[in-house]
Amino acid sequence: MSSPETEEALTIEDPEAFERRLAEREAEAHDRSIAENTRRGYESDWRDFIAWCSEHDSAPLPANVSTLKRYFIDRQASLSKATLARRIASICRIHKQSGHPSPTVDPTFRLVMGGIRRMKMGTAGGKKALLIEDLKEILTQIDDDTPKGKRDRAMLLIGFAAALRRG
Repeated sequence: MSSPETEEALTIEDPEAFERRLAEREAEAHDRSIAENTRRGYESDWRDFIAWCSEHDSAPLPANVSTLKRYFIDRQASLSKATLARRIASICRIHKQSGHPSPTVDPTFRLVMGGIRRMKMGTAGGKKALLIEDLKEILTQIDDDTPKGKRDRAMLLIGFAAALRRG
């Protein structure tokens, strides 16, 4: 694999060689379109989906919306929201690469996934507000002779005065 600094421009002296090199560079660009860890995750996701489809006598490619909804409903208990989202991306990518429309864009599938996400959220527990006494105590522990200390102090005071949340 060549780096951008050493990459040479393609010349058209020999049209066949040019086409070969162009195809090689296209394949390399395609391979690098996603990170290696993402690619491995997608492959693992796809293997799981194929296995599930095999167990449930369903076609993985092209998958229909009903199959996809049933798969995600079945997997919701054992997978995190992030993994479920990656599974959607994996299935969508494989369908598009294979020239099939992705069932992940279907409105009924999106509704089911919205419900699954909300069910996985649970109830948000409220947090206690930071009291002025607590803020004063925190501020006494900050060394405001340093730039970092001045920054931290300013951020805390602005955040508290504006009633901002931690995010």
